[in-house]
Amino acid sequence: MSSALPLLVFGQAYFLTPAFNTQSVAPNFTSLPNNDLTKRDDYTYTPGIGAHKVHTQLASWSDAWVKCRDEGAHLAIVNSQAESKLIVQLLAKADPVKGGNVADFVHIGFHDLYQKNQWVTIKGQSLFEAGFSEWYQGEPNRLDGNEHCGSIHRRDGKLNDQSCTSKMTGFVCELRSA
Repeated sequence: MSSALPLLVFGQAYFLTPAFNTQSVAPNFTSLPNNDLTKRDDYTYTPGIGAHKVHTQLASWSDAWVKCRDEGAHLAIVNSQAESKLIVQLLAKADPVKGGNVADFVHIGFHDLYQKNQWVTIKGQSLFEAGFSEWYQGEPNRLDGNEHCGSIHRRDGKLNDQSCTSKMTGFVCELRSA
């Protein structure tokens, strides 16, 4: 009987031998075949970070939340500096509203709707627990006491608080992880 343990990642079987480094926490996604990472044509897949889609239509935070949910995703949760930089790159490529007035910020998945100044992701993690909590200069400022939803600056990838009813040109969805 073999001492190799099976590991299933995105439908691909890998067999771990006793020599497997038990210090490893996550599989190396760069070793997966491309066809396992490109399940949907409308999302950009980045090994080790996730799958994202930029929407360029005008929407409130809750409208964006619903749109992401309806396509089997959620508003993006930034888990690292690398993911923040990736989102900035994706936003730059998206070319929202040609020639129009584009907001500096786009909706992503965090808020303080449960408790004032307790910023959590849509999955309930604090921003610190999620892995990224870099705020845009002077933020969060709770302008007019009515900013309870989250956004990201489209050029520097830092976080901002905003009114949940503000309609912005853009939001980022992220496919749910398994």
